Amino acid sequence: MTPHRWLLYGGLVSSCLACQEQREKAPSAVESALPPQPATAGTSVAATPIVEAYFSWHQAGQYILDVDFSPRTSELALVLQYQRQPVSHDGPPPPPLPANDRSEDPAISLLRTDTRQLTRVDYGWTPAFSPDGLLLAYSHQQQPMPNLRALASTFAGNPIRIYDRSTRHVTTVARPARTFLFEPRFTGPQELVYQIGDTVNGSYAGGVGLLQLNLRTQRTDTLYAVQRSHGHYHLLGGVWPGAGELYYSVAVPQDHSLWMANAYEHQLYTRRGLAQSFGLSSEAYVEDLIGLRPGGKAVLIGQGQDTADTRYYLSYWRKGRGQRERALPSAFSKAVLSPDGQYLFYQTQEGQAFVLNTDTFQQTPLSTGDVEVQTVQWAADSRRLALIQTSEKLAATDVVHLYRLR
Repeated sequence: MTPHRWLLYGGLVSSCLACQEQREKAPSAVESALPPQPATAGTSVAATPIVEAYFSWHQAGQYILDVDFSPRTSELALVLQYQRQPVSHDGPPPPPLPANDRSEDPAISLLRTDTRQLTRVDYGWTPAFSPDGLLLAYSHQQQPMPNLRALASTFAGNPIRIYDRSTRHVTTVARPARTFLFEPRFTGPQELVYQIGDTVNGSYAGGVGLLQLNLRTQRTDTLYAVQRSHGHYHLLGGVWPGAGELYYSVAVPQDHSLWMANAYEHQLYTRRGLAQSFGLSSEAYVEDLIGLRPGGKAVLIGQGQDTADTRYYLSYWRKGRGQRERALPSAFSKAVLSPDGQYLFYQTQEGQAFVLNTDTFQQTPLSTGDVEVQTVQWAADSRRLALIQTSEKLAATDVVHLYRLR
């Protein structure tokens, strides 16, 4: 999932996803010698992505920090944060809010794209719909936020809550033992995974453990225990719920540095344990650069085998071995793979935006204007896309644009 604006991990543009030793063990075939990888079984995917813009929304003075698509309805779950005064270098900052003022706290809201009706749910972060769209899980912001800074201490005590859309009832389903809980994701109608958070980079937050809750039985199991290597936490990354399987990524530190390690080994797990390793990277968080096909086949964004080659590549992995790689058409400032690895959204360093089919490498340009895309969020089905940008006309205001793919 996209690192949210409130989780200030540090630089997140990917560098090399496989160390030289890994490359020597699993060399890729020559690009021109291999045919395109077949599309996912049982689906029909156009060789050139057909991308249709179908909805845009904003509310003056509101930042849009996160978005999630309902799987069954036209609703979106948004995290909105009101900014009472635009940030300006020409004037003094606004005075701090009273201790119990919640006017600038992040608010979970439901937005219907057919009627544009907005419904406030609760204060919180990281919303996620259940597969049937009836439940919404999120991390509840327990403490008032007297300023806009979102640090690990800001989230202290945050539990996981569920909002029932049919009854409009909110239930707390998990409480932290020590720090805070966040990033809930449904893995089934009554199964939920969520992360244990802690301070991982100076004052900033990250996920350090993964738990699974059965809502029917109330049983909680540990999928990945909190661990440290070289004095640093193992860091949780993306979670990919699949048909009968759950995949999640972990970044394991390889050395010691002041705040974070200099290198991390990126591993992919299932409930049964380690599925494969993608090698080393200087980046801690690369989940947006990984997409998973059925059976754990992976598509990754990284650098090629030649260390002198500064281009970025899509590489295709299976059972811990690189199968092949293809150079991307352009360098990028932002790139996010769809959950199934079928599509890649990327924005070039010149500001042009594209959706690329990772099988055929045919791509479709998007009209995103001159404003940088801040947040990219794919729907779980990889057929809808949300882009969040700042408004070109309204200060301290974000706009969310939605697209359909077919």
